[in-house]
Amino acid sequence: MGILMHETTMGKRSIRLWENYGLEYGISDAESVELASLVALIERQLTPAIDWFLWGEDEVFVKFTRPCYTASIGRLESLYLPFRWRAYKMDHTRHKQLTHCFRQISDSVLGQELYAMGKRCLTALSYILDKKKYFLADRPTAVDAYLFGRLWPLLLYEARHGTADWTSLDNAKTYNGHSASHPLVQHLLQCPNLVSHFIRIQNTYFPKAAASFRKDIALSHSKRQQTLGLVTAHPVRDCVVVGVGITVLFLMYARRIGLIRKVSS
Repeated sequence: MGILMHETTMGKRSIRLWENYGLEYGISDAESVELASLVALIERQLTPAIDWFLWGEDEVFVKFTRPCYTASIGRLESLYLPFRWRAYKMDHTRHKQLTHCFRQISDSVLGQELYAMGKRCLTALSYILDKKKYFLADRPTAVDAYLFGRLWPLLLYEARHGTADWTSLDNAKTYNGHSASHPLVQHLLQCPNLVSHFIRIQNTYFPKAAASFRKDIALSHSKRQQTLGLVTAHPVRDCVVVGVGITVLFLMYARRIGLIRKVSS
């Protein structure tokens, strides 16, 4: 009776989900086989895409992954450990798929292929879950815990750095809000039953984390509004300042190359 333990660590937030393949779920042999198949599907197709998103994307690594991990280690270790982890994760992800081991492709092409594979996995999981509360039974099993752990960093990144308020998908059939910050997250939002599944588990078993997510979304929205207010509060003044700045730079450049010369009397 094997035990599946998935640990998702993002800074000070650490989730450990212990789920058992055993008989305490009260599921049939056929459902046990389906459970193992779904976990394998997530591990082989969705996990590489999320790993590449967290470690292979420069912007995500700088803005999100590195700060989350360095928050729980010393200052000296934070100067080199995240980069060692990144190199290991990227190398591991490159060779996780047999089809990628024998091909010389760039990181950008590899990322596109991994994201396409991850999107297909999300679509398949959404189709399998359909309108059910959980994948196999009337309570969470290993596959629910496994998927929850994989979606956690995607939605946390969107809550902190994106524009999409995915919490509204709890009771919605389709998402019609702002576009997400990344195509992989955007595709996830087009599978509202998966997001609702995540919200349901989070509200039930991790209510403090759910409140923190909502706080991050509200804070991100407030920062965007403040930035927008600074830009639109004085449009005429801003245009004049920019115009004067460009004119000064042009005059300095023109004088430097000899187009404008100082004439002495």
